[in-house]
Amino acid sequence: MQNSLTTGRLKRLMPRWQPHSREVNMLYPERQYIPGKVRLFIEFSLARIAEMPVNRSR
Repeated sequence: MQNSLTTGRLKRLMPRWQPHSREVNMLYPERQYIPGKVRLFIEFSLARIAEMPVNRSR
């Protein structure tokens, strides 16, 4: 989405509005071996969350 905003393909309708931050929790059984699909989902989710802009003013 950020790329589309930067290139002008999308435009912000309310540029001063910022959403409230949300807490995200992932629960899974603690084990020595975490199934590959679960591990990949966790890694994917953490990478996507790290890419999101953070509004520190709230």
